[in-house]
Amino acid sequence: MRASLAVFGPVLRNHDLRPAAAAFAGFQAAEYAVWVAMLVYAFDQGGTTTAAIVAVVQLVPSAVFAPIGGALADRYPAARVLAAGYLAQALALGATAVAILAGGAPPLAYALSAIAATAVTITRPTQAVLLPELSRRPDELTAATLRIGWIETGMPLGGPAVAGA
Repeated sequence: MRASLAVFGPVLRNHDLRPAAAAFAGFQAAEYAVWVAMLVYAFDQGGTTTAAIVAVVQLVPSAVFAPIGGALADRYPAARVLAAGYLAQALALGATAVAILAGGAPPLAYALSAIAATAVTITRPTQAVLLPELSRRPDELTAATLRIGWIETGMPLGGPAVAGA
């Protein structure tokens, strides 16, 4: 186990990669937690049909925007694109939470969650562009890629677990 964790040393020693990996972990947890929370909210509002409609409402705009969002880091500085993507996600998720907590406006909450889900499409491709820029050596890039992979495999369970708690 100790040898497995030692591979993360290069990420932990790089002051640019460390916050990028931590931010990605937070992003992953939020993405899955919100997805589950929104579907539970939609189910509570109108059952399986409403939950299915909300899933489609979130996925279709995301699928349409993904090629555009994925190309943003090729045209603009990746760090700025990632920061803007995280900001858009935070604002949309916050607005979704306010709409849910205010009560009485589920369609608004569904629309805002679709905006949040669309903003999420910016993160992964931008992260892929940014990691090589932040890495000084190949071992740092390898460790960062491994850490991101571990985050992506752990958070589909971790995010919903946090939302459920």
